[in-house]
Amino acid sequence: MSSAAVPSVSPPRVHPLVGLNYRIRIVGHAITGVILASVFYERGAGRLVWAAMVAHALLWPHLAYINARHGRNSKNAELTNLLGDALIIGCWSALVAFSLWPTTMLVTSVNVAFLSVAGIRFSVMALGVTRIGATATEKIILDFRARKAGEGPVAAPSSAEGGY
Repeated sequence: MSSAAVPSVSPPRVHPLVGLNYRIRIVGHAITGVILASVFYERGAGRLVWAAMVAHALLWPHLAYINARHGRNSKNAELTNLLGDALIIGCWSALVAFSLWPTTMLVTSVNVAFLSVAGIRFSVMALGVTRIGATATEKIILDFRARKAGEGPVAAPSSAEGGY
């Protein structure tokens, strides 16, 4: 009986950025959660907003890590996670009604991450994703308020009308 050599299959190599961003994302999103909590507490936010904020602060870092660690190309998966961060930060910025200091902190902190990880081109793209998240969330909020008031859907104000 011959013993055939069984080829060893090593797991795909995980890019070092994945572990680094995981640790930073845990701390950063916890701080984000505290800042958002201060705004939501002051404004008496509803349970759904609180649940989303807690899920974001406590679950997203781990889900992003799992996504990047088990992705075929871990670096690309981590860059995609950063775009997810951008989208989420845009949503939170709209939910805090673009309050100056919370929004400044949120956008500046993720922008520093974008610049340090992938450079100016990626940062510009990610800031566009942040804008998409903010605009979509603002539109949803405006529509929700209009429906609650019985007015039907409303268009978001354009920049010429005094919007952002």
